[in-house]
Amino acid sequence: MADGTSAASIADMGRVTSVVLGLVLSSPVFGQLSCSAANYGPSCGPTLSATFQPLGSHQRIVFQMTGGYPDSVHGQLIIGLINPNYPIPGTSCFLLTDWYFGHGFAWQEGTAVVTHSWPNEVIGLLRFQAFAFRLSGQGVELMGSNGVAATCLLP
Repeated sequence: MADGTSAASIADMGRVTSVVLGLVLSSPVFGQLSCSAANYGPSCGPTLSATFQPLGSHQRIVFQMTGGYPDSVHGQLIIGLINPNYPIPGTSCFLLTDWYFGHGFAWQEGTAVVTHSWPNEVIGLLRFQAFAFRLSGQGVELMGSNGVAATCLLP
């Protein structure tokens, strides 16, 4: 190479960097994230809260939802990155996270619990919001929870 380094020495530096980075990432200090969840924004019915529980090489995040329709069985938990704070037309609800990913869940008499794994490699902030749906004489009715901002950072 023009600067006097050989391809072999660059490969050796890469292997050393990989080993050092692997040791740092697998160290007990790096492996223990500091995680928290904070509610934000208005609800037009249900309340969403979240707690973290350390579990081996990841965190378990537990979502507790209350105040949904007592006769609703259909719910949606959406996961996003930003808070658009956008009013949902025809309701008193607001969209409190953009839709990056979502999945359904079942309400039981207006409450639900959903758990997810949060790998220790995921550092940063995600936003969550829950919705309840039900069919009525007017069509589909919708209620949206407050938002939850969940953050995991290195200590």
